Amino acid sequence: MVYGIVGASGVIGSKVSEYLENKGKNILKAGRHYSFSGNEYCLDVYKEDEVREFVSKCDVVINCSGPSMKTSKSILPECLNQGKDYIDAFGWMPDITKVYIGNCRVVLNAGMVPGLPGILAAYMKNYGAEKLILYSGGLEEGSRASLEDMLETSINGYSKPGFIVENGELKRLSEPNLLLDESINLPEECEISPLYTAEIEEINNILGFGNIENYNIFPNKKMRSYLMEGCMKYSQVKSKEEQESVIEDILGKLKKVCENKSFWYRFYLKAVSEYETQVIDIKTDNSAVITSTVIGHIAKRLCEKKFDAGFYRPFEIADGQELLDELQSEGIDINIYGEI
Repeated sequence: MVYGIVGASGVIGSKVSEYLENKGKNILKAGRHYSFSGNEYCLDVYKEDEVREFVSKCDVVINCSGPSMKTSKSILPECLNQGKDYIDAFGWMPDITKVYIGNCRVVLNAGMVPGLPGILAAYMKNYGAEKLILYSGGLEEGSRASLEDMLETSINGYSKPGFIVENGELKRLSEPNLLLDESINLPEECEISPLYTAEIEEINNILGFGNIENYNIFPNKKMRSYLMEGCMKYSQVKSKEEQESVIEDILGKLKKVCENKSFWYRFYLKAVSEYETQVIDIKTDNSAVITSTVIGHIAKRLCEKKFDAGFYRPFEIADGQELLDELQSEGIDINIYGEI
């Protein structure tokens, strides 16, 4: 089994490579900054002939290049043409369930957010949880590709700000009434914002959680306002040049906010059942470790457990307990507790 990692020289791709190498897997690395040497390939994801050649050498292709909402459109079709499995940290497509998969296995949104919320929701469902409250976010500079992915989702219908799920239906929350859960001890005063996403919709419809509150954590007002400004401006411009200008402007502002500050990231899940409440509290100063571990875990499980051809959500592939153990072995701070 050959695992081909696109974007292997990047922050996420290099960590996924390390994860799979440590598991004894046979990998090929592809990226713009590689030369043809050993298991490394120079690859421009927007050149069809180069993508075709690299895919032909792999059994499963893991896309760690970004922005994945764009790069997936050139890599996934070639994987489907050649009958190769495909995994993407994001790469969301609104109509993926209508795509002919053939003999392939395809997993999208297999990163931290989206990805981890669904995996841990499925894990808690096994313990009888009926309601979920999730918080995620922190102070991180982020990459240009991750910012572009976020801006792309703002114009492609991936999310609806301001909504939660209550009794199976969407409900808009009034921003001034929002309060951060008092049990979440954050390093600085933060703002939160409710967000209904395609992943939350799947957790509701497929896993059967009729009550879900999902919140973004913003470390300060400036970062939140800059991101909102970016989404608004990006949705209004048409040309590629104008989009590039918006991305560079917002990226510069976010970097300034992060100057001389310690990075932190928090993922907090509260699962409520009739008789008890359980919490999974995850802290890190480098969320890329979580993202890469989720991707590596999905790739390993997909191939070792011999899943049939088809499209899968990450929570349909992952083993929640095994993933939590792997995250802890990577040095991620995880606290799990409950109360009657």
